[in-house]
Amino acid sequence: MSSIQSLLTEQISNQNCVFVFPTDIACQKWADWVIRNTEVKAVAMERFLAWDKFKGECIRSEITELKTVPSIMRKIFAHCLIQKNAENPFFKSLIIKEYASEASSFADWISSILPSLKMWKNIREKQEKIQKISLSSDEDDSQFVKFYEEYKNSGFTDDEDEDFEILYSEYEKFLAENKLFDPAWVEPDFSGDGREYFLIYPETLEDWEQYRFKLSQEEKIHFVSVPENEGEYVSYFFENSSLELKNTALVLRRFHDEEKIEWSDMAVSVPNLDNFGSYIDREFSLFEIPHTLRYSRPLSSYGAASLFAQIQECVESRFSYESLKNLLLNEDLPWLNKAVIENLLLFGRMNNCICTAGDQESEHGKIVTVWDEAFKEPKDDRGNGINQDELIKNLYKNLVKYLVPLVNAQTFEEVRKKYEEFRETFFDMAEFQKMELSNNVLSRCISSLNEIVELEKAYPSYKVSSPFSFFVNHLSRVQYLSQGEVRAVQVYPYRTAAAAPYKVQIVLDSTQDSLSVAESFKMLDFMNENKRRLFIKIGEIDKSSGFADTDPTFDFVKMYQHSAAKHAYFSASRHAYNGEYGFAYGKMEKTVQFDSKIELPKLRFNRQEKGFTLWKCRLENEKEDSGFFEKSEEFTKMIQNRLHLLKENPEGKIKKNPLLLNKIEISQTALKNYFQCPRRWLFKNVFKLESLDNEAQLIDEYISGTLNHRIFELFFKTLSEEKEMLAPSDTDSEKLGEKFKEILVKSINTAVSDENLESAFKEVYGENFSKNKASRTTVRVISSQYKIDKKNPAETNPNFRLLEKSLAHLCALFRGCKVHAVEKEVQALPENSEEGYYFSGTVDCILSLPNERAFIIIDFKTTAVPTNIFVKEAEEGKPKKIIDFQLPMYIYLLENNIEEKERLNVETAAFYSIRECKESCLLGNAPNALKPDEKTTRENAELVIEEFKSYAKRFYEEITDEKFAVTRENQGRAVCTAKGEYNNCIDYHALCRRYFTVSGEKIK
Repeated sequence: MSSIQSLLTEQISNQNCVFVFPTDIACQKWADWVIRNTEVKAVAMERFLAWDKFKGECIRSEITELKTVPSIMRKIFAHCLIQKNAENPFFKSLIIKEYASEASSFADWISSILPSLKMWKNIREKQEKIQKISLSSDEDDSQFVKFYEEYKNSGFTDDEDEDFEILYSEYEKFLAENKLFDPAWVEPDFSGDGREYFLIYPETLEDWEQYRFKLSQEEKIHFVSVPENEGEYVSYFFENSSLELKNTALVLRRFHDEEKIEWSDMAVSVPNLDNFGSYIDREFSLFEIPHTLRYSRPLSSYGAASLFAQIQECVESRFSYESLKNLLLNEDLPWLNKAVIENLLLFGRMNNCICTAGDQESEHGKIVTVWDEAFKEPKDDRGNGINQDELIKNLYKNLVKYLVPLVNAQTFEEVRKKYEEFRETFFDMAEFQKMELSNNVLSRCISSLNEIVELEKAYPSYKVSSPFSFFVNHLSRVQYLSQGEVRAVQVYPYRTAAAAPYKVQIVLDSTQDSLSVAESFKMLDFMNENKRRLFIKIGEIDKSSGFADTDPTFDFVKMYQHSAAKHAYFSASRHAYNGEYGFAYGKMEKTVQFDSKIELPKLRFNRQEKGFTLWKCRLENEKEDSGFFEKSEEFTKMIQNRLHLLKENPEGKIKKNPLLLNKIEISQTALKNYFQCPRRWLFKNVFKLESLDNEAQLIDEYISGTLNHRIFELFFKTLSEEKEMLAPSDTDSEKLGEKFKEILVKSINTAVSDENLESAFKEVYGENFSKNKASRTTVRVISSQYKIDKKNPAETNPNFRLLEKSLAHLCALFRGCKVHAVEKEVQALPENSEEGYYFSGTVDCILSLPNERAFIIIDFKTTAVPTNIFVKEAEEGKPKKIIDFQLPMYIYLLENNIEEKERLNVETAAFYSIRECKESCLLGNAPNALKPDEKTTRENAELVIEEFKSYAKRFYEEITDEKFAVTRENQGRAVCTAKGEYNNCIDYHALCRRYFTVSGEKIK
């Protein structure tokens, strides 16, 4: 720092001296330093210039009749050139001919290389230099040698060179026709203004090599190089970024509290602020360190600016549920009628409005989406009234009305007009004024749009094919820096404040890879690497070419060390937030290793103290067997209603057996849900709480299983009516006979029909009243996959073949049996009929053996069958596994039917997997089973039945007590973190959660 201090102290009084710094931040900070540390009390800021401003002013002094080409016009030019190439391809290498018509994504890249083409052209014109290049005898890169010989034989020209020549020529023509100039194409003239210029640390400028030769000839321009090593370079190395950041917070607190250094005199630099930003914000806030993140981000990364990309996605995906949800739930926008928005998304989830089928794309020239179909015939909403809400239909129609013309606008001016119409219709503008960041970000977006509109008017002959798409892409390139607190620790991107005179300079994540700047200093990096090597050799021969590769990585380290008045602090970690493995920078003279322990702060800050207090209170209040709700009459009545307790039979409805009155109903589903987790059963079965998930599914949950069950039900119901015995085909054991095949086809078509009352998509109430329990999307998708007709014959339908194979296997297992009943509802009392409960269940299928004295229970499963069928002793140290209650309950129900005349002797009880064609028995075996299971004895089955009865009694007692206790057995990690189809506690984590996984570590 002393060299810059000395320079400023000596020369500040000389009004002809101008100081040029690498960045605006360094420029501003050194101007402040002069005022605080010299006799000068005011300085003219035109004497303190950042490098970019210095270049611009010098170039301006030479060319006054031309305008600087706006960066947006470069991109528009690139778009127009790509469109021109698509019509009649002339590029061979830059854009492959086969992809010329879909190369719009190349516009950003092509526009980015335009400024560098002048240097490329200048070096290309030095052909004699290329021809004089001779490879040294010790050249060990055989591929480069081979390339050089081939390139030399081709006259030092190939397809890439020809494409660059075309691009250069087209851009040069574009600039000339529109009276524009590109600053990078103009030979700078730094002479003649009579002032002395001091360039501070020029070797750390990315484009310095282009100007080095020219500026070194000027007597009035002086260079102040990065000083040599100053002091010892030390790096503090941690196990992970969390420890590194916590240590940084402690270091900042120590500098402020003990050394009394102001927060504004300390700076933190980070190579990757995108990864570190949110963590820095959290950690510094915990330690009450005022801070400002001083790094610009693309406009599109802000929630408010993402509006435009979300609008584009909506229209391009034809208003898919996901795109509409992302748009309407953008909390950075002040939407009107938020309740209507929520209802629209609820409607979309209920009706599976996930996407629009291709053949439904348009109707009478207007866009028709999955939403339009759903509004015509919506799925039953269980009385919520959502489907009858005209407001949600109007909201959707207005979205289509305003968004489609906006995205399809043909000019930028039309884009602006359509956006203003959209904004006035959907946004609460008064609320917008309260959302400062969103308001500022959107204002910046519209400011960019206004710039493009003005350019469109100024250069009307240059038009892009999709203005809105161009604008959305442009926002991803425009950088925006939100205003922050000045009197705070300033957090910068790495390199930005390297030359700034802070008292404390801290560099986080100073690993070998993070500190390296070599890639940023590669000139003409768009070229073939071997050609770049040739250009480097030319640069070595001709210094005026200004072409050389440099790596000032260590110069930046020295700058940080040199610019810190009191402390320069470098830290790094082995495991970074982004998952990368890091190594300490190799040129550090000393690396201090830290273990995983960081000393606790001596002080507790307010936010930390509140967090510790809340945690302590929660820990003290948590009990091993805690209840959840206080008993109340209203709560008791709700539970009784859910468990179908009736005190007397109501008039006009099917009457319940008098023995079942004043008792609660226990089903196998209730037992399964309850003993997996009492609270989950409460949320799902009693309160009927819906998941907070905002995702829509293409097919309703469980509908595939429901459909397969309905097909099997209809198939076996027909066999029962026609008194057919089960049997597969006589010629093929994996197929059905012709008559059974016809029955299966009819069963499938009935099940997938959206009109038949026996359809799997209908729920029937009374004789003639039915409701849809599946959306139109679900019906159309399922029907197209299952329905059998001339276009989709049974022989080629994979679902038919699967069902036929499964039924043929089932018929072979139980050959000779008849269907006794299908979907049989049964009730039974417990052994002690005075108990306050009874059992109820619906058996999928009951077969009778040929003697009709013994019967078989079959329960169908779409995929896998349960594995926890038998009673097993608990393993030591582990909770006892709960049995599957279904088959033991069904056996008990049939053998103890409350209607004594209908009691049956059960000989076999089995699960059957439709997809796996596999049975799993609890009692007995299939008559024609190839490998009978010896475990399926009556004795073992009775043990399971007794286990079921004991759980049922416990269920009744706990429900009556209404504590809904949580224990390690019924709410352990395996249950709370389950993600299975039928056991998913994640749905209720917002209400009840005991287990978490953080950074791979399981905590409670």
